Amino acid sequence: MSSNRSLIVFDDDEEIRQLISLLAAKEGFEVETAAELKEFKEKVDKMKPDVIIQDLSLSDCDGIEVLRYLGSIGCKSAIALISSFDERLLKSAMNLGSDFGLEVIGNIRKPITGAGLREVLANVPHTTKAVRESDLNNAINTDRLFLTFQPKVDMNTKAVTSAEALVRWQEPDRGLIFPDEFITLAEQSGLIEPMTYQVLDLAVKEAASWKDKGFDIAVAVNLSAASLIDLDFPMKVAQTLEKYGLPANQLILEVTETSAMIDAQKTLDILTRLRIKGISVSIDDFGTGYSSLVELHRMPFSELKIDRSFVMDAHKDKDSRIIINAILGLAKALGLKVVAEGVETQEHWDFLKDAGCDIAQGYLMGKPMVSADFTAWVQDWKSKL
Repeated sequence: MSSNRSLIVFDDDEEIRQLISLLAAKEGFEVETAAELKEFKEKVDKMKPDVIIQDLSLSDCDGIEVLRYLGSIGCKSAIALISSFDERLLKSAMNLGSDFGLEVIGNIRKPITGAGLREVLANVPHTTKAVRESDLNNAINTDRLFLTFQPKVDMNTKAVTSAEALVRWQEPDRGLIFPDEFITLAEQSGLIEPMTYQVLDLAVKEAASWKDKGFDIAVAVNLSAASLIDLDFPMKVAQTLEKYGLPANQLILEVTETSAMIDAQKTLDILTRLRIKGISVSIDDFGTGYSSLVELHRMPFSELKIDRSFVMDAHKDKDSRIIINAILGLAKALGLKVVAEGVETQEHWDFLKDAGCDIAQGYLMGKPMVSADFTAWVQDWKSKL
C-alpha cells in the first residue's frame, strides 16, 4: 500500500483507537485518531483522509449522525464501520451511508482483529486524479469512449438473448477509466447528452454487425435522466436504428426507477413512444429507488432488472431472498420479463432459476467484453449447449 495514504479512527474507546492505529500503520497508513465529534470534524477538514474508520456507537453522538455529516460535506473518503450490532442493523447503517453519497467499503466486527482490518482495508480504492470536464469533452469528440458488452442468458434455455453495452474511456496518460469516475461529471456538466447519443450509436452499430454475422442478439443501452426529458429522443433513436438497419426489437433501453420519476409525465410520454416504435424498455436497478408503485405501474416497461445488491446476498440472506421473490411475483403479475444482475456463482443461478427468474447477467456467464471478444464468447457458449 502507498505510504502517503491517510486514515482517521473515530472511536470513544481508547484501546480500540490504539489497536487500529497500530494495525493500520503496519499496513502503510498515516493515522490520526479522534474521540469526540468536534475533534473528528476538525481532523477530517484538515486531513481529508483516504479512509475513515468509525464506531456506530459513540459517547457524544451516534454513527448515523456522523455519516449524515460526512454526506453533507461531500466527503470522498472510503468509510468502514466498527460495530457489534446484528447484521441486519449493520446492513441498514451501511445502506444509509451509501444513500448519503458515501463510499462505505465494509465493516469491522468486534472484537477487532488484524485479519478483519486487513480484509476491509483491501477494499480501499487506489486514489486517482479526478477527471476534468475538458478531458471528458475531448474524449467524446475524439472517439476515446468505447463499449464493452456483458451477455444476458435465458435461464431456461441458456441461449444468449442480449448484451448490455457498458461505456469505458481510454485515456493515453491514465489508461482505462471506468464509468464511476466520469458519469457524475457528465451529468453535472451537461455532457451526458452527447455521450448518450455516442453510446447509442456505437451500440446499435455493433448489434447490426452481430445480426449480419447471424447472431440474433439484442443490445441494451443505459439511459440518463436527461434522455427522459428530451421529447425528441424517440425520433433520434428511430433514426439511429434506421441508419444501421437494426430492427427495433433488437434494442433495449434501460432506465433506473429514480430517473424515471424525475418528470413522470415526460418519461411516460417518451417511453410510450419508444414502445410504439417496437423498442423494449427495461426498469433497471429495481428495488433501490424510492419511486411510487402507482407511477411505475403507469410506465410501459417490458422488462425489470433486479439490482445486484439483492442477488449477491441471496444465498445467505433471508431478507434478500424475500425481496427477490416479492419482485418476481410483482413482475410476473405485470407481465414483465425479469433479469437478475450480479449472478456470479452457481448458488446464485440455482436460487434464481428455482424462484422463476427469466434471464441472468453476471460473471458466472461472462464479464464485459469488447465486441470481437463478445462474438467469440457467444460462439464458444453456443458450442457448449
